[in-house]
Amino acid sequence: MALHTYEPGPSSQKCKPVCLAGTALSRRLKDVNEDGDPSRWNPPIDIEELGECFVVRADLPGVEIADIAATLEFGLLKLSGHRNTTFPEQGAGYNVAFIREWFCRQFTLPGSEDGDQVSALFFNGVLVLLIPKLQQHRHRHIVIRN
Repeated sequence: MALHTYEPGPSSQKCKPVCLAGTALSRRLKDVNEDGDPSRWNPPIDIEELGECFVVRADLPGVEIADIAATLEFGLLKLSGHRNTTFPEQGAGYNVAFIREWFCRQFTLPGSEDGDQVSALFFNGVLVLLIPKLQQHRHRHIVIRN
């Protein structure tokens, strides 16, 4: 999405691009999904593969534990939920803008996970999932002898 400025005068035939890099507006525009819905939110999620498990960390500030859903089915990990945010607006009276931001993130795991043994912890706005690997898919150290 390109934004342009309009300046009346002899050069008004051409629009000049506006540099928004690093501004709050540019960050907000990046948060709007392709469908144009600003209430959609993409929280940062890290997935790390360790020797015996996958560790998933999701940064979910402002989200209550009751508003989070996590499922793992056929190697597809799905995290979804919402957060409610209120922003005081400036003006003569006191108004509050109430925003409900939704998120839904999906990740395909390699199929070596043990879905029956998943554990989750939510603390200080960070969700951590520990997804152990099936025994036959764990890396084993092989000792070589002479």
